[in-house]
Amino acid sequence: MYFGLIDVGEDQIFIESFSFDQTSAKRIRNFRSAAERYAVLNADAIAFEGYDPWPAIKAPVAAQKVFSWTGYYVGVNGGYAWDKAPTNVQPGPSGPIFVNLLPQVLDPRPRGYFGGGQIGSNWQYGSFVFGMESDLQSGISGTVVQSPIIQNNGTPFPGIPVLPGNNSVTISQKLDWWSTSRLRAGTTFVDPRLLLFVTAGAATAGISNTATTDFRPAGTTRYPVAFSETRVGLVVGAGAEWAFTNNLSIKAEYLFLDFGSSSMTTTSPFATAADAIASPGSATGD
Repeated sequence: MYFGLIDVGEDQIFIESFSFDQTSAKRIRNFRSAAERYAVLNADAIAFEGYDPWPAIKAPVAAQKVFSWTGYYVGVNGGYAWDKAPTNVQPGPSGPIFVNLLPQVLDPRPRGYFGGGQIGSNWQYGSFVFGMESDLQSGISGTVVQSPIIQNNGTPFPGIPVLPGNNSVTISQKLDWWSTSRLRAGTTFVDPRLLLFVTAGAATAGISNTATTDFRPAGTTRYPVAFSETRVGLVVGAGAEWAFTNNLSIKAEYLFLDFGSSSMTTTSPFATAADAIASPGSATGD
């Protein structure tokens, strides 16, 4: 019995043969040649960069959820508001008849901080977002403007004030509360979590006005007028909203509200019959 050992690198092949003759030797040489070629190919494959005969099976990566603005929301808000409210003080029945008061325009310009809350909903289609929002806010502090009485001839009304408000025209306005109901339309093309939007809708507000013309002490009459009303107007604006988590966002927006104008006519409760005929007046506020 013959045992032969063929060394092909790290591989060792034992060949067992019962006889050793030329034919057997030829078979051994052919087998050895084939084994050597296999060893060379196997070594090249192992040396190939990144080759892994038994690659590890990785768990599939979970798909990340894309942020969406679709849904309902509630929130709180706060900010600063200012009002341009020119008030026209007109003598009646006309300036030439009531010579003691020159028509005047005074603007109290109320302004201040406010707070409130809102509720709304959004619907997103691609990078576009559409929604509705309603809000309610507290009012802003009223302001008072006072001016000396000027007669039609351009001279001050005679007399030295004794009490606060004497010999003057006093105007005040206060925004008691305000609310809006608006549509919103925006886009997220800059960032999925950043909503840039425009908005428009209807606005409602409670507004209080006062106007007093006091001719005392040189005169004897004081003409007060005061009225509070709920007025409906329009609102337009624009803003940006950032969702810093999947459930919380913060926004900044600018709103312009227009409530039109209103007027009130007054006659002094202390006027004589002649005063009542000659000197009624009116105040018109925007």
